[in-house]
Amino acid sequence: MSDTMADVTAIIFAFIAYIGWGVGDMFGVVAARKHDPTAVTFWSLCVRALLYTAAAPFFIAPMLHAPLYAIAIALCTGIASGIGYYFFIQAAVRINPTLVVAIAGAWSALAVVLSIIFLHEQITPIQTGAILVIFCGLLLLTLRQNIVPGSGRTQVIGYLYAVLAMIAWSICGSFIKIPIVIMGWFWPTYFLSLPVAVIIFILRPRVIVKNPVRSNAVLIPIAIAIASTIIAEISYNIGIGIGAVAVIAPIAGSYATFSALLSVVLFREPLSMRQRLGVVCTLIGIVVLAFVSI
Repeated sequence: MSDTMADVTAIIFAFIAYIGWGVGDMFGVVAARKHDPTAVTFWSLCVRALLYTAAAPFFIAPMLHAPLYAIAIALCTGIASGIGYYFFIQAAVRINPTLVVAIAGAWSALAVVLSIIFLHEQITPIQTGAILVIFCGLLLLTLRQNIVPGSGRTQVIGYLYAVLAMIAWSICGSFIKIPIVIMGWFWPTYFLSLPVAVIIFILRPRVIVKNPVRSNAVLIPIAIAIASTIIAEISYNIGIGIGAVAVIAPIAGSYATFSALLSVVLFREPLSMRQRLGVVCTLIGIVVLAFVSI
């Protein structure tokens, strides 16, 4: 595959992840608002793990030949991703879901920094400018007056959870490239769900047992969230396996713009003029970054 074709392919996968995560996170919020958020997280991770397990026999060879350090890094990034998802759901039931998505979605900014420092990736000045435009748009989308002051303890905890989700996802989004390059996309993707499902069950078994998912009002959004998240996870991992994290992460990680538009429909939460400007600014940055990276 030529370099140009590889760049185009990687960016296409980045856009697929952008849409998948935007849809998945918003429907995850819908389910969490109608059911216990811990149970929602657990059952979502379990179903994803079962689906990946069913496909595992077709990907045995890369696992058998992978060095232990690659497996260990894949496992650690999976745990970081799952913890981030748990923090995201906890934040979304406490504060405005639009802001949660915007704050947690800023993981890609930190992932760019980590990829440059630890993975020694390089980006051009034009790419740097486009990335800055993307994050300026996310900042406009996120910022509101009186976000924390006077909002109460529950809201402050919600913002803290959102920031922790951002940090966890940035660690996963950057360092997962290491095992992907060595053993392919499947096993690092598989580890994004199974370890954390086990941890949650060990820590909070009573919550899981007491909150089975039976209502269609919860089952349907969880099913949509699971399908969308699986598509996004696979697409992102294939994308960074081909291209640079510093390019793929800002595109895929800007799904806050897509989620913000969905929130208007799902939660009837109108966007202010500043937030609309943020969405437009982010989308312009994404398009420019995509073109200059080909």
